[in-house]
Amino acid sequence: GMPGQMPPGGMPQGGMMGSTLLANSEVQSNAKFSLQNGKMLKALLGQQSGMREFFARRGAMIAYQGQANFDTQHQSWGANIARMFTGEGLNLMRCTGNGSVFLANQAQDIHILDLTNDGFTIGGNNVLAFETSVRWNIVRIDTQQQIAGVGNYQIEFQGRGQVAVTTTGAPLVMRVDPSKYCFADADAVIGWSSSLDVQM
Repeated sequence: GMPGQMPPGGMPQGGMMGSTLLANSEVQSNAKFSLQNGKMLKALLGQQSGMREFFARRGAMIAYQGQANFDTQHQSWGANIARMFTGEGLNLMRCTGNGSVFLANQAQDIHILDLTNDGFTIGGNNVLAFETSVRWNIVRIDTQQQIAGVGNYQIEFQGRGQVAVTTTGAPLVMRVDPSKYCFADADAVIGWSSSLDVQM
């Protein structure tokens, strides 16, 4: 064809959208939660996955397909407790329906945790989405010192189900021996096994 003409497919050949952008197509999966890439999560509602509803960070929905509904006014006793602790509500929305919901938060890395019966405590700001089958409570680590980042609420998850959490960069997972302490910067700690004794 002549220079500047569009090929039959409608995209310029070898153009700037050629290889990298169009390589990011949707990842097909029947799982409840699946990673589309390291920074985007797909939650599948409906018969395919068996998940009818889930909780997500308010404002994290970036796209959806199908009949998805979002209750951003959802309030629970946990939200009221968080407001007492922090002056802010727990920013969760209830997602229901039948379709695909795509979630992300500030291009953070996303990780899917499969909880069995072990508890896991994580900073409230690091929670992206979780199944309603997972029980959750608001917890707070008491400290006498004024440490930056400490004093915000944490969420303790228990039961069986999946939780999608976010990190800014790749995390370091450390095994803590019961006979030894593990010392960490309070700003750097994302979460921990709920059975651990945490002291500030």
